[in-house]
Amino acid sequence: MIIDVPQPPKRPWTKGTHEDHEVLHLVVEVCQDSQGRVFSAHRPEEQDDSDMALSWKSGGLEQAAFALLTEAVRREASLQAIMLKSKPDLFTRLEEADGDEREKLVEDLRKRLEFQLQEIITRMSREAVEEALLNVSG
Repeated sequence: MIIDVPQPPKRPWTKGTHEDHEVLHLVVEVCQDSQGRVFSAHRPEEQDDSDMALSWKSGGLEQAAFALLTEAVRREASLQAIMLKSKPDLFTRLEEADGDEREKLVEDLRKRLEFQLQEIITRMSREAVEEALLNVSG
């Protein structure tokens, strides 16, 4: 199966407006309390980032949400790959697999990733909705 994955502009991405793309910086703040609970917030890095985001459809909300979600999925996949590496038999099987066998192993890992993400979303969604409603209502 060939998947047509859109290719991003060549890196490094430089903040600002370019011929075929625009780049802004978001700062993601990560806080872990003394009980190990993790909290986060994000914001534009500087005023010019905020101005650019406001010029985008939906004021940049959709783009920021998509970018942060994409990064969350990538980080979770990376974490699972690291955990897989600690199981040498399975990792070696994946490295040595060909065609159909590799596809089946990757599909199994994809399902595990989706299950893990669904568990996380289920735990977080109620509070996220309450916070969003509070933010919108002012």
